[in-house]
Amino acid sequence: EMDIVEEDKDRDNIIKELKEKEPNLSFNIENKDGKIVLFHRNINEITIKLYFIDLEILFTREPKISEIINKSVNNEDNINKNDYMKEKFGFVQANYIETIKIPDSKKNKNTNSTIYEIPKIYQKKNLLIEVNYESIKLLDLYLSSNLNVIITESLGELKVLDQNLKPLIKAYVKVYAKLNNNIQFYKDGYTDLNGNFNYLALNTDLLNKVKKFYIYA
Repeated sequence: EMDIVEEDKDRDNIIKELKEKEPNLSFNIENKDGKIVLFHRNINEITIKLYFIDLEILFTREPKISEIINKSVNNEDNINKNDYMKEKFGFVQANYIETIKIPDSKKNKNTNSTIYEIPKIYQKKNLLIEVNYESIKLLDLYLSSNLNVIITESLGELKVLDQNLKPLIKAYVKVYAKLNNNIQFYKDGYTDLNGNFNYLALNTDLLNKVKKFYIYA
C-alpha cells in the first residue's frame, strides 16, 4: 500500500510540475486608456495583431455581437466570445502586427502582467485585437467610442450622452429584433434634441412578436 501511495504522490508531483511549466496567457482591454493588460506565465514573447472593424456593418451582419460587446448582458445562447471571433475574423489579414519580448525576470511560474499601449494612430479606431503565443490565440474588441448609452426598458427609450455626459443630438441608432428564432431589422433613426430615441414605437403590430432587441448606437 505504501508503494501505491508513493507512486500516486510522484505522479501528482509530475502533473503539478508540468502544469507549472505550461504557457498561460490572457488579457484585458482598457478602452479609455488605449491599453492592453497582458497576463502571462512561461512565455518569452507575445504577438499582438490589430484589425480595423466597421462596427455598424458588423452589427448589421451579426446583431448578436451586441451581447458580446456588452459584457453585462446575459448571453442566452452561450456564445463563446473567443470561438465566435475566430469564426468571424479568422481569415482576415491584420492591419498591424507587433511582437513584444518578455524579459527573463517575467517568465517564471507565477503569472506576471505587462501593459501594452495601442499605437496612438489606432486608438481612435474600433479594433479587433488578437493576442498570440504559439498555439494560444485570444481575441477581443477594442471600442474607441466614449459615448454613454442609458436604456430605460419601461419606456422603451434610450439616451445617448457624450463623454462629458451631455445629450448627443442626431446620434444614429439601429435596432434589430428577435422574432421566434429569426433576427430581423426593426427600426432605425436619430436621437432628438435631448439625446433620446424610442426603440419600441413602430406603426405596425410587430412589437407583439418581439422577444428581444439588439441595439446599435
